[in-house]
Amino acid sequence: FSEDVTGVAAGNFTVNTESGTASGSVNSVGGSGDTWTVTVNIDDDTQGELSLDLTTHAGIESVAASIPLAAGAGDQGDNTQVDRIDPTIVSIGRAPGQLSPTAAVPINFQVVFSEPVTGFTAVTKSQLNWTGTITEPEIDGISITDDAAATTFTLSVTGITLGSGTSGTVVPQVPAALVTDGPGNDNLASAAASPDVTYDEGITGVTIVTGQAS
Repeated sequence: FSEDVTGVAAGNFTVNTESGTASGSVNSVGGSGDTWTVTVNIDDDTQGELSLDLTTHAGIESVAASIPLAAGAGDQGDNTQVDRIDPTIVSIGRAPGQLSPTAAVPINFQVVFSEPVTGFTAVTKSQLNWTGTITEPEIDGISITDDAAATTFTLSVTGITLGSGTSGTVVPQVPAALVTDGPGNDNLASAAASPDVTYDEGITGVTIVTGQAS
């Protein structure tokens, strides 16, 4: 404000949608003198631009002269970009070229997010869920690499030590709140990897015998 005022309240302001699906509401107003802070709640699952406008001057008065506030150029607020849409996992399954069944490691899965995320390449095997018959203690290690856009990742199981038997299914699943997008929204949980991969230590190479027909 241009001078010290009193009586500023949440009802003096309106949150307006300027673009996209963004929406919100005034949560609280605090301050004194010529500087006041308006806190806005952004609605979940919305994205776009919002503006905060001073739409009514009711109750706002000059401290010095108790004169009601006059309209001014600052009544219309600037647009602010907001994003409250959580990243999702579009797909998780065998990476291109990955065979099943297989006796070889690494076993590669492709994980595709709906938008760029950070933190996924640092994820450890214990942070993931393993819903197949091969469980987390039998997974010796993983590595994760990403594409330039940080949306498509290769999750590689680098070693397997079976506790019993000679085969089983490898099925990773990404839990919620493991990574974030640029504005800091947590990811939603993925489904279990589909298609999964069967790891079978009993698979051996194929020997081709050639000979002369009789």
